[in-house]
Amino acid sequence: MSFGDVLGLAGVLVGIIGFGLATWQIILAKRAVGRAITVATAIRDAVGHTEGLAAAFELMRTVPRLQAIERDLSVAAYDDNKAAASNHLQDWRNLAAETRGLLREQAYETAGLEGRLQESCTLAAEAMRNMPVADVAGATKSAMTTIATATEEAAALMGRIKAHPPFGPTETS
Repeated sequence: MSFGDVLGLAGVLVGIIGFGLATWQIILAKRAVGRAITVATAIRDAVGHTEGLAAAFELMRTVPRLQAIERDLSVAAYDDNKAAASNHLQDWRNLAAETRGLLREQAYETAGLEGRLQESCTLAAEAMRNMPVADVAGATKSAMTTIATATEEAAALMGRIKAHPPFGPTETS
C-alpha cells in the first residue's frame, strides 16, 4: 500500500466518522427542538389557564358590585330619587358591559347571562330616557326586572365557579 492509499483510506475513515458525528448532532438538535416546542406549548397553556383564572376571579369581584347597584337602584326607585336612579342605571350599564367581556373568557356556558346583561343595558338606557316624564318606579320597572334576573343568574354562575373553579387540579390539558 502506498502512502497515497493510506491517505485515501484515512480520508474515507474521517469522512465516515464526520458523517456519523453530523448525523448524531442532527438527532440531538431535533430532540432539543422537540423539547423546546413542548416547553413552549406548556408555557402557552399555563398562560391561558392563568388568564382564565384571572377572569374568573375578576368576575367573582364583579358580581357583588352588580348586586349592590341592583339594591341601590331599588332604594332610589322606592324613594323616587331620579338623580340617584339615573346614576345607578348608568353604573349598571357600565358594569354590565364589562361583565359581558369577562363572561366571554369563562369556561362555562354564559350566553344566556350575556344576553340578559345586554337586554338590561338596553332597558336601563330606555328607563333613563323615560325618567324625566315618569316616576322612577314606573320608568325603571322593566329594567329592574331584567336587572334582578341578570343579577340572580350572575350569582348562580359565581356559585358554579366557586364549586368548580376553571383549570382546577382535576382538569387536565
